[in-house]
Amino acid sequence: MQAGKAEGSEDGRGLADDRCLDHVAARENRPQPEVMLAAIIRCICDEYEVREDDLRGPARTRVLSNARRMLGWFARHFGTAAMNEVATSCHRKTSTLSRQIGKVDSGVRGNDGLPPQLRG
Repeated sequence: MQAGKAEGSEDGRGLADDRCLDHVAARENRPQPEVMLAAIIRCICDEYEVREDDLRGPARTRVLSNARRMLGWFARHFGTAAMNEVATSCHRKTSTLSRQIGKVDSGVRGNDGLPPQLRG
């Protein structure tokens, strides 16, 4: 074998291709979340009485801000979507949504009336 070349290929690409395939296969075999993002969005829209278009729109009303905050919190809680995916779906910055979710976390931790699985 020549120096600098991966075993199993003439130019090193074979090994890299195998690693790429392994990486993609691992991603596809990840457990799927029990609750899908679309379902959380529908529930949030129903609960807050807003439309999905409004949730994704530019308006910054208190109701929409709270709805987006809870969407992010539930998506993270259920492992439904990455924070950047949720932020993108709402046309918001990930850092902004993350700060808002932190506010929910603070309130949840201090609320003994909530079931333990939500306070976790």
